[in-house]
Amino acid sequence: MMKCKKFVFGLWAICYSQLGVAATQLPDSLLTFEKAYYYNIVDMPKSLQIVQTMRERKMAQSWELDRAEANLWSLDRQYNKALKLYQKVLKNPKAVESWEEELRTLFFITYCYDKLSDERHLSEMGFRMKELAEKYQAATYLSMTEFLRGKRLYAMGRKDEGCSICERAVEAMKRVSYRYKNRMLFIFNANLSNMYLNDGKYQEASKTLSNAEEVLRQGLNMNVLDVERRAYSVVYATKARILAAEGQLAQADSVYALMRSNPYRDIGAEVIVLPYLKMREKYADMLESTKYCRKVVESDNNQIGMNIISILRFEIEAYMGMKDFQKASEDYYTLTKLTDSLHIDNMNYFSNEARANLRREQLVARQNLQLSIGISALIILSLLMLAAFVHHLLARKRTKVMMATIEELMFYRNLFLQNGDKVPVEMEGNEAASHEEKHRFKEMDKRIMKEKLFCSPEFGRDDLMRLMGVDKNAIAPIVQKYAHTNVSGYIKMKRMEYAVTLLKERPELTIAAIADMSGIKSATTLVNHFKETYGITPSDYRASLANSAPPQ
Repeated sequence: MMKCKKFVFGLWAICYSQLGVAATQLPDSLLTFEKAYYYNIVDMPKSLQIVQTMRERKMAQSWELDRAEANLWSLDRQYNKALKLYQKVLKNPKAVESWEEELRTLFFITYCYDKLSDERHLSEMGFRMKELAEKYQAATYLSMTEFLRGKRLYAMGRKDEGCSICERAVEAMKRVSYRYKNRMLFIFNANLSNMYLNDGKYQEASKTLSNAEEVLRQGLNMNVLDVERRAYSVVYATKARILAAEGQLAQADSVYALMRSNPYRDIGAEVIVLPYLKMREKYADMLESTKYCRKVVESDNNQIGMNIISILRFEIEAYMGMKDFQKASEDYYTLTKLTDSLHIDNMNYFSNEARANLRREQLVARQNLQLSIGISALIILSLLMLAAFVHHLLARKRTKVMMATIEELMFYRNLFLQNGDKVPVEMEGNEAASHEEKHRFKEMDKRIMKEKLFCSPEFGRDDLMRLMGVDKNAIAPIVQKYAHTNVSGYIKMKRMEYAVTLLKERPELTIAAIADMSGIKSATTLVNHFKETYGITPSDYRASLANSAPPQ
């Protein structure tokens, strides 16, 4: 079915591009957004043709047509294609005149980033969406942002907390009045079921999946032909995994057969079912699924990313199970190149940002020096001693701030350039200290910085104890010995370092937003700690950077 669908779409695209007209003239009755969505799953070329014809006839505003086309690509699991159009919509002033429309577009963008496993941009857009939703008390979108937060906490290893937040988001979504509430409830429950499943909580996974299936039976209310039938693939894939994990292999195989009898394949279901296929040693099916997934992902120009890497790993295991070691080694070589490319891409992103900021700091330093010399010369002519004293104080304060900011910049640059090497930690040179204790502290510090565990307001002494594997009486002396401060001072310094980075790299963020992202409970607390640490308030520091920046 999918091959036929792709063939028809390719044929339609060729006809349209070469002849300048659609292969089949569409009746006026089909030229609506509702009809475009209706045929999305069963006839994607027709849906695109409807939007294109509406675009040619100027039957709607350009941003409305862009978002409609993006929705079509998103439903077709082509998230990169959809994302480009959603971003175009967000930049259109007419599209964001209404906060409801802006929120809707922000949700679509975060949904795409979530599906693409793009954590770098997901957190930024998710926070922007949360701020706008809180401003207008939009309960529907607050529920969505909470569910995303729960998923992120789960991915960070705080699984129980993440699942609990997701559960609350589900309950909040049940209470709202929203046209596509059932669709969101299905997405929430299906995702939560897989979170429980991956955590080995099969009873909770089964219960949550039943909730998703019940919503599906009620209907997703999307007016998209056969959307529920395609969604059942996700239900069957998840159920097969749960049953197999519980040892009910015959029932699992029956459910898997139901999934394969569904004419509409879904990449989400194919990825979910891969561990079941591995468990049942269905390597031929496993290989076919991975090839299908790779084709879908690569057709969306997503050839470097966590999704394709995860799929490749299962494909390697399929080849190994089939004793085709040559193909397995070829895939492993491809996987290595992709992993290196992803690593280099991330490293380049952070190192380029670090170099750009460093160049700016150096230029600012030169400008400040020139300004200081000029001002000093003018003041010395009238009052030499007073000018020298004032200049000394200003230069010392300016040097203190500059040294602190450059030190933090170099810290973060080295962290991402090394990508896993030991994180520099200020140590006591105590020869009697245990080598194992030092090593554990370094590993703990590296993990805290890499995973940004301090970004949670609840991160504290108990978390350090858990990470170090020591009791409450031992943690304080260890932190004092190797970090040269107490426990609260150590955590506060991590948060202040991250706050400095956000102030420099994210000028659009408010002080309250930076406090929230740094794990600090209030903007007032951030201001007090920042001034105590660096001798200047966050606002003054940001203003100094802005005023000292070279003209564009």
